Amino acid sequence: MDLELKGLKALVTGGTKGIGAAIAQTLAREGADVAICARRGDEVAQSVTALRAYGVNAYGAAADVGDGAALKAWVAAAGAALGGIDIVVANVSALAIPSTEESWQRGFEVDMMGTVRLVEAAMPSLERSAHAAIVTISSVSGREIDFASGPYGAFKAAIVHYTQGLAYHLAGKRIRANSVSPGNTYFEGGVWNQIEQGNPEFFGQALALNPTGRMGTPQEMANAAVFLASPQPASSPEPTWWSTVRSPRASSCEASTFCTEKLPMSGSDDRGEARALSLSRYAALTLAPGRVAGVAAILDAWLPAADDLSRKMSAASHQTLLPITVLTPPGDPAEAGDDAR
Repeated sequence: MDLELKGLKALVTGGTKGIGAAIAQTLAREGADVAICARRGDEVAQSVTALRAYGVNAYGAAADVGDGAALKAWVAAAGAALGGIDIVVANVSALAIPSTEESWQRGFEVDMMGTVRLVEAAMPSLERSAHAAIVTISSVSGREIDFASGPYGAFKAAIVHYTQGLAYHLAGKRIRANSVSPGNTYFEGGVWNQIEQGNPEFFGQALALNPTGRMGTPQEMANAAVFLASPQPASSPEPTWWSTVRSPRASSCEASTFCTEKLPMSGSDDRGEARALSLSRYAALTLAPGRVAGVAAILDAWLPAADDLSRKMSAASHQTLLPITVLTPPGDPAEAGDDAR
């Protein structure tokens, strides 16, 4: 699938490791010019060299997204180096898991305000773009209660709400905003690699939650993020208001897309949703009424590297999620719709 990203300009925070690196590399493979930041300048330089090998323009600089002035300066420099900004991906997390005042403050400055400041700094450029897109990286810990339900989970939940608000309020400017919530994602040097070495019993318990016997990969999460960053969702003939695609918890990837169109509908719910039945916790879709055809293609585009079990679950979902009940009152607007995890 051509994601129509060639020549677009994308900024990715925390683009040297894990999910952030996979997102930056996937954007570059698709022909987008990419700017990244991270705290270690040597790792940034190595990553920029790797990105340029795809034949695109790449820029990088050391920056701590918890430092508002430094983040704003990086956005300005990145926009100048690339010649504009079409896409921003807020990926960095402080991974502030302990429920201490220091963790709450760090999570607020990095996860929450790092996302808000990135969007606000890039907004003038996004408003000038014909294909503007915002993608935030949240986490399933923002929806489920687990060992990270303190500051980490709380701010990840807040990011989803913030992104939904962006999608609604920026719809008139044709700026799309979406959130991707990775589940447990394994990569060398990542948090689950460290847990595997330091607490193998807990790692085994987490792994056992997934009947496929593995955790997710950064590339699987990047596939969802890059698809949502691309013009493809906006040009789809089957508009999706809000969608969730889930494989079992330990390797899940949840992609939330929020409506950018206000469609006339009828019903009785004041939230303005078209809602479909869900299959347990594995897959749920909320679609505009009558827009069932093409869902399979959308799911495949989100998770092209998903394992066989996830594909079977997805296949079952778009055979089962019927009928769709429309719940929108007449005249009311539809509900808009350093390395995370």
